[in-house]
Amino acid sequence: MRARRRNHHPYRFNDGQKAFPLRAAYGATKAAVHHLSETLQQEVAGHNVHIITIGIGIVETALPYSTCNEEIRQDYEEQKRRIGGALAPQNVVDATLYAYNQPQNVNIRELTITATGQSA
Repeated sequence: MRARRRNHHPYRFNDGQKAFPLRAAYGATKAAVHHLSETLQQEVAGHNVHIITIGIGIVETALPYSTCNEEIRQDYEEQKRRIGGALAPQNVVDATLYAYNQPQNVNIRELTITATGQSA
């Protein structure tokens, strides 16, 4: 990254900013990646390299259905109901591309994307 001294964007996707029961390891890994992203930003800031930390809220994906824990699946459905529905994957793509396509002199360091009704 440093040698090229130009636009290079590693991304980190995260919804682990808030702790949830039954998801301790998942949230902890997301917190670790957030810390790594911040450290990378500091290390490469003088080399014209972009690091964008992207936090995402509830997105309509198959991930919650990959667990064997019925309580997690039910909680996911209840969260979606409470906030008026999850984001579509394309919403995340569009916001990510917006951050990625900024001019070289602009760095969006953090971007949080959630459904309007999602409070945290």
